[in-house]
Amino acid sequence: MGAAFIRSRGEWFQLLLVCCALASAARSAPAAAKDFDVPLSGHGHIRSFMYFDWGPDNWIDTFIGLESELLRYKRSFLVFRFENETDMGRGADPKMIFDPNRGRWTFGVGARTELQKHFLELLVRHDCHHGIDRWWPGQDYKMTSAGLAFGTLAYLQKYRYPGDVDGGASLPLGLAYFVMPTFYLPRGDPWQRQPYLIRLEANTRIDIFRWSRLGLGLESANVLYWSDKGQLQRSHALNLDMFLYGDHAALLLFAGWWPYDNQVFRNRAGKIVSGLEISF
Repeated sequence: MGAAFIRSRGEWFQLLLVCCALASAARSAPAAAKDFDVPLSGHGHIRSFMYFDWGPDNWIDTFIGLESELLRYKRSFLVFRFENETDMGRGADPKMIFDPNRGRWTFGVGARTELQKHFLELLVRHDCHHGIDRWWPGQDYKMTSAGLAFGTLAYLQKYRYPGDVDGGASLPLGLAYFVMPTFYLPRGDPWQRQPYLIRLEANTRIDIFRWSRLGLGLESANVLYWSDKGQLQRSHALNLDMFLYGDHAALLLFAGWWPYDNQVFRNRAGKIVSGLEISF
């Protein structure tokens, strides 16, 4: 009887070990990805640059852009965007070093679907661009637009800095691009207070060199406008970027040049600038 008791207790002990092993494996196994989620993620940039030729209308411009993925269903996202631009000139009063004279505010909502290497996004946005604490006749702009954006996943801010900062020297030469045709709709005040019907934005980025936490890259930003008078106006900008990479973020030192610009919102034709950006 004693042997049977010992054998019974041994079987129970083996069963307990098996249960513990199964529970441990269940805890260590990765949870299945949920189809629906509320990520409330945050990505963005703070960019400020100074003009080489100072003036009452241009000295230092600053951009603050934020993007949040509010909802996710599988690989589709509801995205909210906000951007503020503040343009500062040299103050006429010697006691007023900076004169914030013009600003732009942008609010946008998009529905984005991410594919294997590319993305598609339907979006609506509203922009207003006008003087700060003053009114300039003919320079108070408002615009509401809807459009379709597409490009490479690497162009999206959340994938821009993958976080692998300990590698050796390399020449990535990876081209990331973004194309966004938009239509200014609906027409008429208060939705539109500007001379354009269609806007086409096409931007590219290429990482030229990378070594550990340091990098070098080029950016090109191009915008075409078709006016209500049948005129084509455009803006082109080139940037040379030097990166100090962090974990999924970077500090940029850059130089920029607008070789051509004849649109009405903020004309920087021929201007050369240098500045800093915190990008995350």
